[in-house]
Amino acid sequence: MLLVMACGFVLTGLAQTVTLTFSGRDAQNHYVQLNQVTVTNVTRGWQETLVWPDTILTMQNGTGIDDAVETCHGASLQLSQNNPNPFNGTTHVNLTVADAGMVMMEIADVNGKIVGTHRVCPQQGTHQFRITLSHAGTYILTARQNGKSSSVKMVCHGGGNGNRIEYIGSHVETLRATSLRPKGATTNPFQFGDQMEYVGTATIGGNVCESQTISQPQQGSESFQLQFDATLPAPVDGQPCPSAPTLTDIDGNIYNTWQMGGQCWMKENLRTTRFADGTPLALGEEHSSTESYYYYPDNNTANADMYGLLYNWTAVMHGAASSNVSPSNVQGVCPDGWHVPSSAEWTTLTGYVSGRSQYWCDGESENIAKSLACNSGWNTNAVVDCAVGINQSSNDATHFSGMPTGGFVSSGIANFGKFAMFWTCTAVGTNAESYYLAYSTATVGHPTGGYDITYGFGVRCVRDEGNGGGGGGDVSDLNSCPVASPNANETASGGRITELRDYDNNSYRVVKIGNQCWMKDNLRTKHYADGTSISQGSNSMFALTTSVSYYFYPDGNSSNAAVYGLLYNWKAAIRTLSSASTSNPSGVQGVCPNGWHLPSEAEYTQMTDYVQSQSEYVCNPNYENYVAPAFASNEGWVSSGISCAPGNNLAANNATGFSAMPAGQWAQDPSGITQYASFWGASGDSSTAYSWNLMVNHPYPVVSYDMSEWAYSVRCVRN
Repeated sequence: MLLVMACGFVLTGLAQTVTLTFSGRDAQNHYVQLNQVTVTNVTRGWQETLVWPDTILTMQNGTGIDDAVETCHGASLQLSQNNPNPFNGTTHVNLTVADAGMVMMEIADVNGKIVGTHRVCPQQGTHQFRITLSHAGTYILTARQNGKSSSVKMVCHGGGNGNRIEYIGSHVETLRATSLRPKGATTNPFQFGDQMEYVGTATIGGNVCESQTISQPQQGSESFQLQFDATLPAPVDGQPCPSAPTLTDIDGNIYNTWQMGGQCWMKENLRTTRFADGTPLALGEEHSSTESYYYYPDNNTANADMYGLLYNWTAVMHGAASSNVSPSNVQGVCPDGWHVPSSAEWTTLTGYVSGRSQYWCDGESENIAKSLACNSGWNTNAVVDCAVGINQSSNDATHFSGMPTGGFVSSGIANFGKFAMFWTCTAVGTNAESYYLAYSTATVGHPTGGYDITYGFGVRCVRDEGNGGGGGGDVSDLNSCPVASPNANETASGGRITELRDYDNNSYRVVKIGNQCWMKDNLRTKHYADGTSISQGSNSMFALTTSVSYYFYPDGNSSNAAVYGLLYNWKAAIRTLSSASTSNPSGVQGVCPNGWHLPSEAEYTQMTDYVQSQSEYVCNPNYENYVAPAFASNEGWVSSGISCAPGNNLAANNATGFSAMPAGQWAQDPSGITQYASFWGASGDSSTAYSWNLMVNHPYPVVSYDMSEWAYSVRCVRN
């Protein structure tokens, strides 16, 4: 109690930060790059202008900015999975916070009823809590602080003395901090309720347009989509990106851009000698895994304008961690608003090109290197049909214009005129992945072991937001996934998968979310892909096992399978328990059809993070993880009175097209149909396994490690 009272006293004496975030949309709801945003406080008579790439303004309620205040980067609020789980009465959980301040913790049952609350004011670091519950059931523990929240699912078998959350102690961790004052901060006065006006400008179709003005009293932090009446030109493959035909780096270098599918790439190799924050790179003469170096192609400074520069991987990353999600979220050496592509993003590009016959050589879908290579400057000593160096005038059908820069390798500068080498931001062991075009081959190179990070290769950056053609919820992508060569069990049209079939010849729809291709329906096969049958489980204890593969009918009714799919114990889902995986991709086929696999925890996290990063999928802008409705189907859920929950407004559900159906679960008996959708992952062991859950009364996805003997739904991801 004293701790809470002290915290309340401190909070009343501090100003509260208000963050305004802006993005632009055209008349067709496609993303538009804002040239600038004008923010006017009508009540207090001041005005601030944000100039791209600044799209965020922070204000202090009641005071100006204190230069000494610090904030932390990374996961600002994170609950760990409780341990043990399931538990008998008592369990423990850790909470990590990046910012000191009031945290509200609450326990809710599956119906959304709050059964326990606790307020605490922790310092930065990791803190442990004891959870006690008296009745058996499934519960959601949620922590909230400053618009952020984190949740875990807990399963109690009963036995506790009352319902309580108790603070045990802390293990303070030092978190990386930086000055609070961003480019878009203002010291002008602000009070909650001030009348504000927001208007932006953007270049659309070559004309500078002004958005509709938003005028309102401002009560706190908020994200705004500034709406323009004009419409961006439709993206055309191989042409400049309609919302960003050029970009400029910190050195003033201007680059043309290139559209392909839903991605917007630089059309030329990067040639900056400074990071976007102004930090200079050093001209390299040696190898280094710690110093950021750039090199001139063929050791000739005159080559920089045409060929760009070569960079070692340390320079490419600028201290960022490896990433293989899409988008990578690694700015690295790229200009503001752009990022270093991951291996997954390169795979999206090459897969998209391979899926279109106009870019093939000799009718072979893998022969696409010529279409990506510039049409001059390549070594001609090639003998392979469709090699880049042969008949160079037929190169560059895509207009990507890959230049033969060579690289800085173990022997130093080499291979000018022979190779176009491109770094990714994806590590593989102690090396890093890259893609290349070679004068002597017809295919795009991608060595599985990567290359030494001390080497110097070229860089092409990708725009942080595309033009509406590649997001998971765009109409053009729902029910289809790009494909180079469809598997025997897939139907494709126009280079996209339209149908997937399993061993039993059940048909499934598919959906593209970010860079992943997911099944849009719950799995309902009764056989593994090799024809091995799966036994039907029954409502008895022998069916609850991790040694035999069982399927169950949702709610015990065989007629539910057509709509809700089947439920599988984890043994059935993963098939071989020792195959459990936390990798991305998991590499575990399990019960999935050929060419598809059981997703790992990392893959579910990738999907969730992508959807949370897209503002159109977030139900409440004050809570970035309120995205459950975007995953939930428009049908099958019982009604809920909780705002942003899957059962609250079914007509507004399913923005992503994931179409999660509430098939419930099987744990000795069926339960929860129409109330929650639980999906197995490939991560776990014979006792507990990862699950990803949507619940009728909860606005956010909930993750957990549940009893492996229980039966949940399965969704598969394409390899």
